[in-house]
Amino acid sequence: LIQASTKVNITDGTLTAPAVTGKFTGLALADKAAAMGASGSIDVVLSDLDAVIAKVSAHADDPSAQQIVGVLQMMKGLSDRGTDSSGKPTDHFKVTLDAQGTTLVNGKPFNPGP
Repeated sequence: LIQASTKVNITDGTLTAPAVTGKFTGLALADKAAAMGASGSIDVVLSDLDAVIAKVSAHADDPSAQQIVGVLQMMKGLSDRGTDSSGKPTDHFKVTLDAQGTTLVNGKPFNPGP
């Protein structure tokens, strides 16, 4: 795939789950000169993460639920909050990976660590 400089274009992607919905588009390009072997971007808009956090937090007795809440809180911190056409909250993420291997979320460096 890298030798052929494969290009993947995602259009009109959707996510539907009981607590969240989302839409996404993206583009990835395999590139042997890129630090991670590819570069690209994805644009994601999710329905209100606060509602998801509240639902998962209801399971406070489950340690994995608290880990999930931590990840969702981190995502919320990186989000560009907005509203949809009906006025409901949304969380927007523009994630890019450049040829040098730098990942940005909404223009902010992202390094989740080990």
